[in-house]
Amino acid sequence: MKTLVTLFSLLTINTAKAYHCDQFETQLIAKGTETVTESGICVGKLTKVIDYKPSILCPVLLEDIYRSGVTLDEAQCELTKESGRISGIVISSQGTLILE
Repeated sequence: MKTLVTLFSLLTINTAKAYHCDQFETQLIAKGTETVTESGICVGKLTKVIDYKPSILCPVLLEDIYRSGVTLDEAQCELTKESGRISGIVISSQGTLILE
């Protein structure tokens, strides 16, 4: 039984290392603020993380979210402005973090 568990663990680790990520994602609930850039893009900045659940194989790192913020659509921007919350799935797309 111990051998079987060890074999399964090694197989899982090797599979994770060999996996190519086309998309990185993380589930996030946080307190935050919104900022509209000069080009009119709304960016959510985190002030406090309430819940962070990264993807097992292809996570968006919390440090990246804190550093660059998350691009919000108009409705998300207004909701963040009103509630002070940023909540959803953060996806890394072409170097930009987007909230879905």
